[in-house]
Amino acid sequence: MFTTLLTWSYYGERAITFLYDRIPGSTRGGERTLHIAWRVLWCIGIFIGATLPSQLVWRFGDISNATMVLPNLLALMLLSGVVFKLARGDRTAGRDYHAQTPEEPEEY
Repeated sequence: MFTTLLTWSYYGERAITFLYDRIPGSTRGGERTLHIAWRVLWCIGIFIGATLPSQLVWRFGDISNATMVLPNLLALMLLSGVVFKLARGDRTAGRDYHAQTPEEPEEY
């Protein structure tokens, strides 16, 4: 269970980095502030989850997993053209963010 908490915390930080790097004028300091805020919120969520009855925690987890269907279906619908082109072997489908992404930041 502990490794799951660590892994999902890391996934959250990577998502913050991915989204924040696409905002014009984003800085490493701003990214660091968002990561610290995420870590604090994550620790608060872990504490709340550990103090609630387990049946309520499982229900909340089930509801959270069910609501993840909505953004995933929306993304599938919006990206279906790109997915079909990639499936046919067209490697130029969709945007190429690799050229715009700077080097990985130094760890802080």
